[in-house]
Amino acid sequence: MQRILDACAGLPLALAIVAARAAARPDFPLGALASDLHEASDRLDALADSDPATDLRAVFASSYQALSSGSARLFRLLSLHPGPELSLALAASIAGAALKPTQRLLTELTRANLLVEPRPGRYAFHDLLRAYAAEHGFDAHCWRLSWTLRDHLDQGSWQDQAAVWQTALEAARRLQDSDAQVRVIRLLAEAFSHTGRIEDGRALLDGALLLCQDMDERVGDQHRALTYCEHAMALMIEIGDRYGEAESIRASLAQLPLQPFDTVHARFRCLIQEMLMTFKPRGA
Repeated sequence: MQRILDACAGLPLALAIVAARAAARPDFPLGALASDLHEASDRLDALADSDPATDLRAVFASSYQALSSGSARLFRLLSLHPGPELSLALAASIAGAALKPTQRLLTELTRANLLVEPRPGRYAFHDLLRAYAAEHGFDAHCWRLSWTLRDHLDQGSWQDQAAVWQTALEAARRLQDSDAQVRVIRLLAEAFSHTGRIEDGRALLDGALLLCQDMDERVGDQHRALTYCEHAMALMIEIGDRYGEAESIRASLAQLPLQPFDTVHARFRCLIQEMLMTFKPRGA
């Protein structure tokens, strides 16, 4: 029994899940169940279940998704601290924030039962929650690193790009970050279109459209976006970056469908002419 308690890090929820499994399989020795938990390379996987009500990750996720963005970020960052406890000052240092706002975030995490305060001013993770937070921290870094390296990735093969963006998309989906998913899907769909996976790319873009509709309150002002794209295009022309110029033209084209038809028609002709000029030798 102590081995099961240790494997569950004393977390009541994890113990309840194990108890439910033991009750469902009375012929399954508790010693074998304890061994499975201890031998699992990932205890969160060992406590996974097809039923969301008894899947530990799914239960954690319901609390995590209700967090503010600041608390979610702090939750991920605190998983990097190796010690058993940490102070308010250390949490603020890890977050790169002042004490007062960090205190509010810590209070939110303790109220969500994602962090415990064993004594005043000292905070700690259950081991399984630390593992869950670390997973999310890895996923956040994964898709952001891929996004940061996209210009470098453009120099590689489309197959390599597809592999990178597929990994990034899986990370964004685990985070349930719709904004990240939409960003990555556009690049993965483009890679698919160059590797003969047209229908896969189309399905991804259809899914991205649904995500955008769900995020309609966060859809930006297309007129302002077009202004930014045109400003970027002018800067690219000024520094002689023809690839960047073409990319800014393409981004401008993406903003046109949501504008009045007459505006679309006139601006489309202008942008296409500019794109054609971009790929003509200078001085030709």
